Amino acid sequence: MACMNVSTTSVKNSSDKWIIVEKIIGFILLAWSVFVLYSVFSTIAGAYSSGYIKTGKTSFGSMAAGHHLIILVSILCLFGSCMLLYKDKTGWLLCVATSFFYGINLFISSRSKAIDDSLPFAKYYKSYGASALLFLIIFVLLLLNPIRKKYQPTLQTWIIIAALIAVMILDKILFNQ
Repeated sequence: MACMNVSTTSVKNSSDKWIIVEKIIGFILLAWSVFVLYSVFSTIAGAYSSGYIKTGKTSFGSMAAGHHLIILVSILCLFGSCMLLYKDKTGWLLCVATSFFYGINLFISSRSKAIDDSLPFAKYYKSYGASALLFLIIFVLLLLNPIRKKYQPTLQTWIIIAALIAVMILDKILFNQ
């Protein structure tokens, strides 16, 4: 009987640790998606307030089209992280897909922009690599057995995750954002 109590307690403590990890991941992804959405919309608002849009060189539509992927991924991440905080399987699915995309996207950006010394903030882009690593770690953590076992993904879930990632990466390649 004493052996069962020790075993049950260690499983409960292990489960509590993964719940905390899951909450931290949820808050990180929530904060990041809010930050990205704020950045994109402040860029668009800055273009409008500066009069750049009024010159006819660009429009809201072209700016939205140029940022469509990051806006959509951030909205998916925003909803996914909120749902993950409430232990929803769809939230887990969205967080897996968006964390992988953020990691890959930041890695590609860090590699391509850091080598271009003509950019004014070329050294800044090198820090994208650390951010990419963080999101890839989040991706791996979400796929570890304790969290994966909690959400019990089916074949359909894996197909949806793969399709979301494929569509995001294909969009990135085709529209070269």
